Amino acid sequence: MGFFKSFRKDIVFLVELKTKGRLSIIGHKLIFKDNKDSYNMEIELGEKYFLERIPIPKAEFDFKVAINFRKNNTAEIKNVATFLMNAEKYNEIISLLENIKRESSKREVALVEFDQKNNINNYTYGKIKVDGEKLYFHSNDGNDITLDLSDFYDIHVKNSEDEKFGYQYWVALFKKDEKNEFKNITFLTKEDKMIELKNAFQEIKNKRIEEYINTLSEFKKTAVNTAKKILDAELFNLVYKFLYQTNKTIFLDFKYFMVCERFIHEVDDRGQFTLTTYDFNKDILSLPMEEIMKLFSDVNLEEIKKFLNEDLSMFHKILIKKTGLDNTIFVTWLVLRMVAQNYFYEFFNNRYGIYFNDLTDDSSIHEYAKVYVDLDIINTNSAQNLAIFTYFLMNKNKFEDSSNFLTCNNVLVKKIDELLENKKLDRFERNLLTFDTEGSKVITIEEIDLMSGLEFEQFIGNLFSHMGFSVVVTKSSGDQGIDIIIEKNGLKFGVQTKCYSKPVTNKAIQEVVAGLKYYNLMEGIVVTNNYFTDSAIELAKSNGIILWDRNMLKEKLNEIFV
Repeated sequence: MGFFKSFRKDIVFLVELKTKGRLSIIGHKLIFKDNKDSYNMEIELGEKYFLERIPIPKAEFDFKVAINFRKNNTAEIKNVATFLMNAEKYNEIISLLENIKRESSKREVALVEFDQKNNINNYTYGKIKVDGEKLYFHSNDGNDITLDLSDFYDIHVKNSEDEKFGYQYWVALFKKDEKNEFKNITFLTKEDKMIELKNAFQEIKNKRIEEYINTLSEFKKTAVNTAKKILDAELFNLVYKFLYQTNKTIFLDFKYFMVCERFIHEVDDRGQFTLTTYDFNKDILSLPMEEIMKLFSDVNLEEIKKFLNEDLSMFHKILIKKTGLDNTIFVTWLVLRMVAQNYFYEFFNNRYGIYFNDLTDDSSIHEYAKVYVDLDIINTNSAQNLAIFTYFLMNKNKFEDSSNFLTCNNVLVKKIDELLENKKLDRFERNLLTFDTEGSKVITIEEIDLMSGLEFEQFIGNLFSHMGFSVVVTKSSGDQGIDIIIEKNGLKFGVQTKCYSKPVTNKAIQEVVAGLKYYNLMEGIVVTNNYFTDSAIELAKSNGIILWDRNMLKEKLNEIFV
């Protein structure tokens, strides 16, 4: 009779398939087989499972029972199956779920072991406790483990879909072994233990970072003090001469500047705190060079390598020889940056400082920028001119941090762009208001293209006259490379004009350089209706010659004659 009673309690009705069958319990599994042995279902019960029952009065079965489970990290409830069953079977399943929960309390975490193919090989269940930098794993089988968290360098957390014991996260701790190979220890945990592990690891990581920063801060302090000693050793003029002869693009083009520092960073990463790029965008220092060159595709890498391997390397050795100080390359680079600020300040001040005479030490960066955009000789939107102006303002301490060229240049470029845009809008509005539909004559660049050399020279002289310069035209024959001499605010410039149908070459630059010495003029300008060859541009840069190409000339036409 007992056998038949036991058999009867196992008989259930699966609602989803509308069929009767037998529901057995083996371990943590519910196994359903229909009466025809044509359908099987297995349900691995776990901590997240629960039952919902509805009594069925006066029927073959006592309850309608829904077997549900709650998904990890969500409020979502999923129905696995619904049965009609008797009270004995219901109580048996309830008892099993309670046992699972009791077991689960002893299985706070699972230490996961993997085979060589990275497949799960075994679980060791137990509890963990974190005390300072120690992690204690007390396993249920008595094989306890103690881990030193400071041996690990990273922690990874990933969601888990474990339904049996309700583990919500995979937590992997990473380290390198004696052979410098990556190793990890992985736990399955619930949320509270995952947070405890993450917080403990973060505290250790913060402590490491603080110790590292202290080391770097000392390194930077030593580097700065050494740099000052070098400058105090009357080597200032030597550094000036180096800057005069070396590739100035390294200091005036922010992309070249950052790529150069990326190479310097490879020497010793402790020196990164002395680099301008670290404070501006330290991620650049850790990027692979291939990625950097994608960002800065117009940078000539060979130019930078030549500067580093020849100019900087040789100058570094000279400083060591002259001072006897065993300084690093970071110190030499720091010395160059410190002196470059003064070098380019003087370069700008000697040429254009007079335009800023009405400003005082209290004048803001905005007031200086407004004067700058009204400079009529130079291309105020040129990246090189903006870089030199940046050094000029850095030397006057007009920025929040006047020691970082990249940050200062970034601030100034945005300010100048805004002022130039406003200036452009004002000019456009003024032209609309003053435009005479009947009598106005607009001079176009295409009309200038048709001028003879002499007509172009006279036109440029007239242009400078409209800009407030006094103008003297030199003799057409034997002019020594200078066609026009212009003067304003006590500053004299020599101008050569080239109305060409093709780009202007080096020869024009060489002629102006010679003419400046002959006429004892401060600076030279070459004006053309065309453009300049690359070599002419490079030669002009190295000799401080101002170039007005077709675009610059059109800008001036719009400003003066439209």
